Amino acid sequence: MVRPETSVAEITSFVATEFARFAAHTPLTANVLRAIPSLKAFASMAFWVNLIACDSSRERTVLRSDPDGGCPNCVIQLKPLARLGSPFDSVSPVYESEAVRAADSTFWVAPTDHPGLLAAYSAVGSFIRTAGVRGTGPGEFSDWLKVALTSGDTVSVIDIAQARRTLIDTEGRAIRIHPLPAATRGLASSQRRLFAQADIRSPELIGKPIHELNAQGDIIASFGDVGIYRQHELDGVRPIGPARDGGLWAAVPNRYEILHFDSALSRIDTIRVDVRWFPPNQWMGNFLAEPPEPRIVSIRESEDGLVWLIIRVKDINWQADDTQRERLITMDLLQRAFDWRIEVVDPIAKRRLGGQQYDEMLFSGVGDGLIYARFEGEDGRVYLTAYKSSFQKGR
Repeated sequence: MVRPETSVAEITSFVATEFARFAAHTPLTANVLRAIPSLKAFASMAFWVNLIACDSSRERTVLRSDPDGGCPNCVIQLKPLARLGSPFDSVSPVYESEAVRAADSTFWVAPTDHPGLLAAYSAVGSFIRTAGVRGTGPGEFSDWLKVALTSGDTVSVIDIAQARRTLIDTEGRAIRIHPLPAATRGLASSQRRLFAQADIRSPELIGKPIHELNAQGDIIASFGDVGIYRQHELDGVRPIGPARDGGLWAAVPNRYEILHFDSALSRIDTIRVDVRWFPPNQWMGNFLAEPPEPRIVSIRESEDGLVWLIIRVKDINWQADDTQRERLITMDLLQRAFDWRIEVVDPIAKRRLGGQQYDEMLFSGVGDGLIYARFEGEDGRVYLTAYKSSFQKGR
């Protein structure tokens, strides 16, 4: 489990902030608040002290040599930056939520438990505001959203259901809107160029799931030919992330294979990693009834030139539960079925440096270089933790 390092002073500061946030939203006078301590405020303090102080040690994940190779004594370090969400916020993240940190250090989260609304949090995780509303007009959104940091440090809201991109300002107001290709599942921005991952099944584009877009959202180039197109959930999906050379990284989700495209969009490298826990697979089953196979869900290149992957894998304690087949997907079901791995690859040496498995739902912020974890509190609400990641090679 990802656990942060938190000092007593930080806990005290956070509890004070939570009390102030509660007081600001309580229809009582300041004098009454001073005279009659609120049970709810104390509940909030107890919640956060229990949540944060229960384990105040930083977990330094050592990637020791294993049967699949790796870097002896290398370390993945996850430094907590903020926890997003509070029991007294007007909106809450959900298990599908993604997040991104803007240039002004504001965190934007979407979707939320209020369809069409985005949530903004400060650099330390305090709720600031909501933005948007459910609908189809300008500044309105569906409940199927992603967020990304794109060229010029602008925050983009990808409305998958409405196939459009909305650029928002620091207040969350729409400043520009343009359509996206149908079936767009993600964006990546590299040196002022915009790329989309979209499974377009027209005769000329099927099997080419990556596209460069112009400023109006039109396709100007399509690439990443998958060869034989069998399953749209596999062959139509390629997680993408910007490369430092102005090109693009892409991953094949159902095998440990990453692709590097240069700025001319020519494939210049394919890196395949052979590990026993990730065999190439065509798994498309029910994860409650049969063991799920690994899937690469995100890829990015860090400032030091290493490639970071997040891979969803079978939970270490997975057990079949066919009685749950018809249930709605929940955080609890996902966490019982899956774990998430952070993997680090050296693209120059074409070598896997190592990885570590976590029981929290991990995802990468698109364009901000951060890793986030989703978790469910004892109150049933979903919260996010933002981490700055780093990798230290062993001596």
